[in-house]
Amino acid sequence: MGGFKGNETVFTHRNFETHKTILSGDFFRETNAYSVFYHLFNPSNILDETALLNGVTITDGRANKS
Repeated sequence: MGGFKGNETVFTHRNFETHKTILSGDFFRETNAYSVFYHLFNPSNILDETALLNGVTITDGRANKS
């Protein structure tokens, strides 16, 4: 779950529009293909159909297998 500032005491206090949670595949902040992760988020072996990824942005991954 994303959207937490850090001082919330209950889940309903989060605000994912104000407090963005971003998983970025561009680890080194460079523009070459060697600095970007291919598997940024791979839930296949750890999560089932009840899992929820909420309030999180996944960006700058390399999903072209190169």
